Amino acid sequence: MRSLPAILEALGRFEKVNTEALRKALLPHPGFRRAMLLAVERSFLKEQAWVLLRRFLLGENIRIKELQKAGITGVKNPLSARNAEQVLNTVLGGLFYLVIPGTMLLFDENEKTLVSRRQIPAKKIQIAANLMRRLIDSCTTGGLVGIVSIFAVLPGFLEICTRSYPALGQRLQMVRNEKQKPAWRWPVLPVTAVNTVQEPEYFLSQVIDNFERIILHCGGNVDGFRQNTQFQGNSILRKNAGSGYRRELLKMLSTLALKRIGGSN
Repeated sequence: MRSLPAILEALGRFEKVNTEALRKALLPHPGFRRAMLLAVERSFLKEQAWVLLRRFLLGENIRIKELQKAGITGVKNPLSARNAEQVLNTVLGGLFYLVIPGTMLLFDENEKTLVSRRQIPAKKIQIAANLMRRLIDSCTTGGLVGIVSIFAVLPGFLEICTRSYPALGQRLQMVRNEKQKPAWRWPVLPVTAVNTVQEPEYFLSQVIDNFERIILHCGGNVDGFRQNTQFQGNSILRKNAGSGYRRELLKMLSTLALKRIGGSN
């Protein structure tokens, strides 16, 4: 099957398809979500309605009046340059909610889209690079679930990304100076945990666990680290009642961790 309508029509014949999950899902393009639901329930559509819905799902600009005349409601805002990101996220998220556990995206960069001779890249290049950055962030932060993105690119593409849009180069672990090693990140807690871990004592315990792993990874000594940081951390919690303790707490832990990595206890 080579098109989204064909995939959705086939899913409609699959016993385990979960249309209710898609119906309740909060997706960025309600019109496309509605169109996907109708396509899965293809057997209930008249032929003319299916032809129009199929064209809509393939990206054609179908007017609302045509759709309504064929008995289709709730399907609006066809694919455009302005809403393409919302449509992509809705389609990928919708397939996941229905039943498909994962999707692979293949991109072939053959037109040197980001190449620019100007010192400051043109606005359209920055927009294109920012869209790539947003796609990467969505895949890594859970905005897009079960997505693998593969880019087939021309030589020098990664360096061009860095010059065109530093934030994209950062995601690709590229740096401006070839002799400089790319930076790496090791979150002390997942982003979701920062806001969901309510008890300060539990937050402290979880962060200490991760700092111990960082120290060990860097070849440092963790003997007595927990006892020392637990004592100082509890003192900080007592001084900062409420939610204002995290900055001082992480500053203390980072300082002590660096000492352990540097060889001092």
